[in-house]
Formats: sequence, structure tokens, C-alpha cells
Amino acid sequence: MVQIFLDAALGYAQKGFSVIPVQSDKKPYLKWEQFQRRRATLEEIRRWWTDYPKAMIGIVTGSISGISVIDIDELRGQEEIQKYIPDSLLIPTSQTPGGGQHLYFKTPNPSIGNNARVIPGCDFRGEGGYIIAPPSMNGTGKPYTWLPGLSIAEVEPPALPPAYLNFILKNNAVTYKGIVTENITLFTLGRRDNDLFHVANSLIKGGMREGEAIQVLELLAKSCDPPFPLDEIKTKVESALKRSERRYFNLAEEVRAWVSVTNGYFSVTECFKSLQSVTPVTRRDNIRQILHRLHGEGFIEKYGSQDGVYRRVETQCEDINFLTVADEPLAIRFPFQVERFIIWNKIPPLGEGWYA
Repeated sequence: MVQIFLDAALGYAQKGFSVIPVQSDKKPYLKWEQFQRRRATLEEIRRWWTDYPKAMIGIVTGSISGISVIDIDELRGQEEIQKYIPDSLLIPTSQTPGGGQHLYFKTPNPSIGNNARVIPGCDFRGEGGYIIAPPSMNGTGKPYTWLPGLSIAEVEPPALPPAYLNFILKNNAVTYKGIVTENITLFTLGRRDNDLFHVANSLIKGGMREGEAIQVLELLAKSCDPPFPLDEIKTKVESALKRSERRYFNLAEEVRAWVSVTNGYFSVTECFKSLQSVTPVTRRDNIRQILHRLHGEGFIEKYGSQDGVYRRVETQCEDINFLTVADEPLAIRFPFQVERFIIWNKIPPLGEGWYA
């Protein structure tokens, strides 16, 4: 099977497609953004299928490969797409393991980006996307297959039908630098306030300092339609800072509570994973900072030599009355086996116990 996958991958590459290796969960084995701009060499492809013999074959869509794909994954999608594609049109078509279909077309000029569900049950894979090509097999061993007589080796991809192209561009979507977004205009009257505050939050969460964030928002405020009052920008940034502080405080309380009920040692990663489900704003770097602060407070201490591993400092210890200890001596081992030279005697009337 490995040779079959490799031969197919090489065949796609020789047709001018940009090929990448993809895991069974449909995620690429490697950082694939560069292959939106360049095609892998045949030697790279051979090495990939040596390193990842079970890899599925990914083809990067858009201008780099000259193809775009309509991805139909629901029965409703197969019905809806018929409204925009003539019955007589011959289209290279593959069947997916889940019963869906991939329809291959030439990439339009100018190319357009991905979109999802503009047509119910149908996604579009264009600039910045990729699809899985036959004869790949998913994690359960089910293959992608070409429909009889409709492989890309037998049928030349046609141009996208005008009806389909016009619909996805005009119906609630626009193309901006190869990316399909909602058909909205940012920073306009009625949206300026929320849009600027959203940018302020994003900048502060990203670690930008207050003064720098104010400068960025002032530039945006001037470009608003109509321009947004500059004297209100500082208030927006201050509000974003307060929101960030509240989130950090809430997260710090979550971390402290989690540590309080955690026994033994733990790592930053374990804390991060445990809190992901209860704290949406959890970020690994914030948790690392919070644990560092708890360490400075003496609430936790470092454990072992590995970085980022801690344990809670136990401050609640059980009081022991040495006069009421058990009759049997405690088997203590001293350095150099000093215990061999100790003679143990019973404590006289004052109480039960032993002394040396």
C-alpha cells in the first residue's frame, strides 16, 4: 500500500499539484503553509512517504495547484449543488469515506478563498485550503476513490459554473485578499464602537502595552467612516486593560483552587489541560506566570530538576504527643547505621514511650 500511495502522490505532483502528507485526523504532518507558495520536490515527497507510510495524500487547492474543490459532505448538499451546476458538465469527482463527494474545478482568476456552508452541506476549498485525494485511506481503513470514468486523469477540471461562482461571492460573502469573509464593512457608523473595542481587547490580550495600543486605535479611529472621536480611544484601551485584569484574576483563583485539591507533584501542562474545560480564557503562558507567583508566595514549591513542575507546600500537619506514642519503638535509620550503638529503654512512670 505504501508504494501505491507514493506513486499516486508522485503522479499528482507531476501534474503540477502541490502535494502534502496528511494524518488520519486530516491534519498535515508538517507546517504546510509554504506549500501554498511552492510545490514540494519529488525527493521531498519520497522522503515523506518513507517517514509517514500511512499518510493520506493532501492536495493544496488554489492557484498553486490550479484547482479548487467543492466539498459535499451531506445529502442535502448534493441536492443543493444541483441548482448551480449543469447536469451535462463533466467534473472529476471523488467519493469520500463518509459518503460525501469532492468536485474538482479550475481555480478562477482571480482566485478566491475557502468558505463553509454558503450553500448548505457544501464547503469550498480554494486559496489557503487543501483536500484529501484518492487512493488515500482514513484511520478506519476506508478509501477515497474516483467515481468510474471521472478521475482527474480522465476528465479535465472545468471552470466553476458562473451561477455557483456568483452565488458564493454575492450571497453573504466577499473575497478579500484570497479569504472569504462575511459581507460586512468594518469601522462604519453603527459598528465603530464595538469594532474598536474588539481590536483593543485583542491587542491587550496579545501583550501590547497601553501606549502602543492607543496609537494603533487612534490610527484606526481616523480611518473610520465617519472618523471616530480620538478623545474616546484612551477609555477603550483602559476598559480592555480592566477586562484583561479581571480575566487574569479569575484564572488565578481557578489555578489556586485546583492546586489546593491536587495531591503530589504536577506540571504546568497538567494544570493547563485540567483548566481548559472550565476556563475559556486559559492560556499556558498565563498559567505559568500564576504558578510562578504562587511559588513566590510559598504556596507551592518546585519539585525535582524539571522546569515547570511543582507541589503544594503542606502547612497543615498533625500534632503528635510524644508521651502517648505506641509501645513499640519507631524503626529509625540514622546515617552510618548509628542506631546499632543505641540502647533503648522504657520511659519510667511519666508515660508510655521509649528513650535512648
